[in-house]
Amino acid sequence: MRRAFFIFSLVGLFSSLFVHLSTFFGIDPSKHVPWVWVLHLGIFVVFFPMVFVQGLKSRKDFWSKIFAAIPRWARYTIKFFFAYTIINFALFFFLSQGGTPEVRDGKYVLHNHGQVIRELSKNEYEWQRAYVIRGFSGHWMVFYLMAAMVFWYRGKSASFNKIEEVNDDNP
Repeated sequence: MRRAFFIFSLVGLFSSLFVHLSTFFGIDPSKHVPWVWVLHLGIFVVFFPMVFVQGLKSRKDFWSKIFAAIPRWARYTIKFFFAYTIINFALFFFLSQGGTPEVRDGKYVLHNHGQVIRELSKNEYEWQRAYVIRGFSGHWMVFYLMAAMVFWYRGKSASFNKIEEVNDDNP
């Protein structure tokens, strides 16, 4: 079962990465592949079982237990993606001006909770839609990556974990 979750996580990671990269070219993946939003639901399909597999009962040692079975290079990779997610979200908020693109009365607009921020050209509208997907896909990548690492490395031999503990003590 762990292997199935690993494969699902890996497919989600690479799909999210592809979706994310496409937005830098002004492509709105949801326009061409409407089911792309299933990736958002998929993070819950892998994240909750990941927490369950780790046997986490309290929040006290959450991160130390999550990272316990993962090699150093993978921890740094997850931390890099997490930092990127924060930067990506801030950039998304800046680029979207805190609004959401929508078509109202045949006009392209950027709005925030029903209040129109400004009118958009068709090209701006397409870019704004791409920014929304980019904002979400940045989060998807880190969740899928973390789950993939935990499902892959969880269950490695005890000797592997001991080697990693020794390496962690001597950076």
